[in-house]
Amino acid sequence: MANVSDDLRRAMRQMAGGVSVITAGAGDERTGLTAITARSLSIDPPRMLVCVSASASTWPVIRKYRHFAVNMLAAHQRQIAERFAGCGGVKGVDRYSDATWTPLASGASGLACALAVVDCRVEEISSATTMGSSSAPCSRRRSGRSATPIPCSMPMAALHR
Repeated sequence: MANVSDDLRRAMRQMAGGVSVITAGAGDERTGLTAITARSLSIDPPRMLVCVSASASTWPVIRKYRHFAVNMLAAHQRQIAERFAGCGGVKGVDRYSDATWTPLASGASGLACALAVVDCRVEEISSATTMGSSSAPCSRRRSGRSATPIPCSMPMAALHR
């Protein structure tokens, strides 16, 4: 009999969505991940919701620094999404290579050529222990635009090779 959790994981990886790179940390402790789970929770007050697996290497960094940035990617930035998804075994600060990053007010890093960057300071953390993940709503925004208006959208399965 198939494992229901594995079946759900495979099914959810087929869902396409806007791709963002979530960055956190400072200096040599910078890290990040690729996500399709970044959502605006409210506009007033400005709050974002990002779901991060409690087993992700980025999770303890978000908890320590109490910040992260949502870097919304354009269609031509798939290599950045793949690098932050860990393709090729790239980890930690090495994920920031081959791109220009700007320090934001929170201390997180913003991708200079992202479609938009949302700078976030963690306000609240709620755990969904039955799903093995944690959610972090936040506020404090800084947005920017690049010259490319086509967002990157792909199923998460495309990033799991």
